[in-house]
Amino acid sequence: MGSGAFGRVVKAEAIGLKLDEPITTVAVKMVKSNVDATALESLIGELKIMARLGSHPNVVNLLGAYTKNIAKGQFILLN
Repeated sequence: MGSGAFGRVVKAEAIGLKLDEPITTVAVKMVKSNVDATALESLIGELKIMARLGSHPNVVNLLGAYTKNIAKGQFILLN
């Protein structure tokens, strides 16, 4: 779908997110492997804001995040 300074966004399908829809189209934001600490802090801030915001009809909603290996630059947001 696109890329920027910190990473790229791809279109994907998630299975089992909603009871009434077996497959949901989602956007997945992934961090580049060579991202610096400042960029990771910015993305973590974005994650915190999206988590607090909750569901809103005019904003891409956060469905989940994978941060297990964030120190290695592996950070994924599922929108």
